[in-house]
Amino acid sequence: MRRSGIAGAIMAGCLIGPLAAEPNASSRTAAPMAAGRASAELRYAGYVAGLNVSNIRAALDLRPDGYEMGVAFRTAGLLGSLFRAESIARVNGAWRDGRAAPEHYASAGVWRGTPREVAIAYPDGQPHLITFLPPTDPEHEPVPEAMRRNTTDALSAIASLVHTVATTGGCDGHLTTYDGRRVSDITAHTVGMETLPRESRSSFSGPALRCDMEGKQIAGFPIDAGPDDMVRKVQHSTVWLASVQPGMPAVPLLMSFEVRYLGHMTVYMTQAQPGAQMAQFTPRLPQ
Repeated sequence: MRRSGIAGAIMAGCLIGPLAAEPNASSRTAAPMAAGRASAELRYAGYVAGLNVSNIRAALDLRPDGYEMGVAFRTAGLLGSLFRAESIARVNGAWRDGRAAPEHYASAGVWRGTPREVAIAYPDGQPHLITFLPPTDPEHEPVPEAMRRNTTDALSAIASLVHTVATTGGCDGHLTTYDGRRVSDITAHTVGMETLPRESRSSFSGPALRCDMEGKQIAGFPIDAGPDDMVRKVQHSTVWLASVQPGMPAVPLLMSFEVRYLGHMTVYMTQAQPGAQMAQFTPRLPQ
């Protein structure tokens, strides 16, 4: 199984086609949260054709002076028994002009039986690849240096989304993400408040903010991706966000997107609690 670049960003964040919002007062449809510290630990389950194919843990710590975020992903069910894939990623950064500005991003795990590790530093606000394992990637076209500039990592994009929804009530915006292997352009639109029905796979029902997203991978394509491959086309995804406990920011509750070779995937929140144990999200290669 291979994820598309857009889906990869969504799942890396557990969650979302990432964006950094540029507030639009006319689209503010969720009640803004007061500025301050907000943290949460979240669990999600991903389904394809009614089968549980992935499980995700996430931790988010937003502070007035910066943020940290961690995500752990693992394949599950029948897919997990046939195809082992797992990863842990973590980022820390500061806020600049209302956006998340990463300082250090790292991820490690196993994909298709191969250990993979990436570390990116942003000493001057630009991504500098400092760790890349394996040193050559036979599955993806190389990303030109020029296309890495002015990009952010997927987790910082998610932190920015949560921060912006909390402070403005909307999620309109555009950004470009780079994860060490691929570059994607993402645009998001605020749709408005909708009511999520009760669902046995989810721990939440009720009003939530809907954000629709369009994403297109622009570099780092799989070597075997022909001109009509889905990774070369605009992909559509949707995320619904709400605060599920007092003191928690609005976080992704339900995500819907396409995954290369698997088709339509839906990711449900299964558990949420305040606080974030960031030490549990230290990227290291599995033994």
